[in-house]
Amino acid sequence: MTNATIDLRPIRDLLSVFLKETCRSFTDAHPDVGVSTVALYVFPYSRIAGLCFDHQFHSDASVSEWQHKGPDWYGEDNAGLFCNSPADFAFPDFAEFELSSFPDLYDCDNRLLVCDLNGDQTAVDRNATGDEGVNKAVFPAFCDLLREFDGWASLRTTAPFRIGVVMHDSTCQTFWQHENG
Repeated sequence: MTNATIDLRPIRDLLSVFLKETCRSFTDAHPDVGVSTVALYVFPYSRIAGLCFDHQFHSDASVSEWQHKGPDWYGEDNAGLFCNSPADFAFPDFAEFELSSFPDLYDCDNRLLVCDLNGDQTAVDRNATGDEGVNKAVFPAFCDLLREFDGWASLRTTAPFRIGVVMHDSTCQTFWQHENG
């Protein structure tokens, strides 16, 4: 086992380019789809993040299907109920972003450092926190990066237009409304 550091700084520019290219590719491939939700679905242990797209009709159908199970099965904000599971979106993992600066978390020591977007380091002891410790350490950076991104206008969106970040098999999940929709 080796010591490991997750350095999030190299991701900033690469993810921005990926988001811009993927939004254009989605619009080219699906020009008639009005996007209601886009989410980055992050898999730290697989070292990938999928960009997922949903539209209102599909989201409404998903909520109708799962609403009887309770609020853990959908999202809700001031605009109403919506599908908050990127794996269940109309276009799950439309494109994948390689988290190339992430170490192989299956083959490194359980103690690792996470270097955030500003270079500040946080120690994570997976013996104490499990996988969720890694998720909680990297989640804020992905949220910041999606909030910083200014290329959503290339998508054909509907109102409300939501953006989200979801960590795989985690409690780390957030969605917010963007003025683009």
